[in-house]
Amino acid sequence: MFREVLQCFARFPERDDTLNGIVEWWLLENRIAWSVVEVQAALDELVARGFVIMWATGSGQKRYKANPARQTEIEELAAAQER
Repeated sequence: MFREVLQCFARFPERDDTLNGIVEWWLLENRIAWSVVEVQAALDELVARGFVIMWATGSGQKRYKANPARQTEIEELAAAQER
């Protein structure tokens, strides 16, 4: 936690806040940013392995969907991860 809080101060040196504000906003903001990076990496791997289909919309945004041809495998792997 020490490093995570320190990273918040490094990212926003001009900010000040209360304990609750740091917990509710700064750390949440950092975790969301980290989650975006982690989810993108997972999506990239799922697409590469053929479990997920990705396409770009007219505006250039990427969309993702389970590959229906691999649905049984997807369900089996997801169930195995829960055990």
